[in-house]
Amino acid sequence: MVDTIKDKLYNEFASLAIESREKLRDRINEIKTEDVNKQIIEGYFAEYRKDIKNTGEVPTTTIKVVSLNDLHVPYHNKVMVNKLIDFLKQEQPDQIILKGDMVDFYDLSSFDKNPLREGRLQEELDILQGILRKMRKACPDAKMIYIMGNHEDRLRRYLWKNAKALHSLRALSFEELLQLKKLRIELVETSYMLNGFEFSHGEVVRAYGSYSAKAEYDRRNASGCSGHTHRMGSYCKTTKNGTFGWWEDGCACDLNPEYIKGTPDWQNGFNVIYFDDNAFDVHQVYVNKGKFRFNGKKY
Repeated sequence: MVDTIKDKLYNEFASLAIESREKLRDRINEIKTEDVNKQIIEGYFAEYRKDIKNTGEVPTTTIKVVSLNDLHVPYHNKVMVNKLIDFLKQEQPDQIILKGDMVDFYDLSSFDKNPLREGRLQEELDILQGILRKMRKACPDAKMIYIMGNHEDRLRRYLWKNAKALHSLRALSFEELLQLKKLRIELVETSYMLNGFEFSHGEVVRAYGSYSAKAEYDRRNASGCSGHTHRMGSYCKTTKNGTFGWWEDGCACDLNPEYIKGTPDWQNGFNVIYFDDNAFDVHQVYVNKGKFRFNGKKY
């Protein structure tokens, strides 16, 4: 875990590939560290350059990332989400990456709907905003990324077709609806890269878990993780350039929602990923009836 201002800044310099003062000037506004002015950043960058010169290597920092997706509020697994908040408070990850479909946008679906569920769009957004506030309170210093999924895209598509129908909402911008800027959560349209590892919502759904992971890998020939399938799975491949992999993160939604007949082939889960010296280590966490273990601790 990154603890000090120095470690945080060194991590930002490395992740943004800032190797000179010219690049620092170009990218200094991208550096995500609270309450640190540009003079302090420049001072630490001078130390960072000396460390590189003395050792010949970029100083190593470990970044701990929690990656999760597919809550589908209000169809989320409430037990799992409450346990996740406890987990985040205990583990204090450096980054929390929310990979889309966090809200269901039931009213905006093109599928047949239960009339008893309609007219509660603002309520769904309020529930998700409450969850995001709890995450931020649990991890006040974590960098938080929100990647748009296909369910978030329902708002954009519906707004383009029926702008007047959304007049009852407090705001029409997705960022404003969830007050993401106030919560210091960065909104990303498609994917987020960290040390060459891609986080995305995902687009491919195959017949089984891991099949989809392979298909996502084949689209990129690079490592990463995604959601969308609501399954846990992984695929690894070794080439002359090294070993790569893709992981499916499962979901955090109810495994027996009212709109699915029978038992869907879904699994609750999320990933914890450590990045260290251009390497990564993925820990898939399976969740059983809302509960799970990590590093020997039961949640």
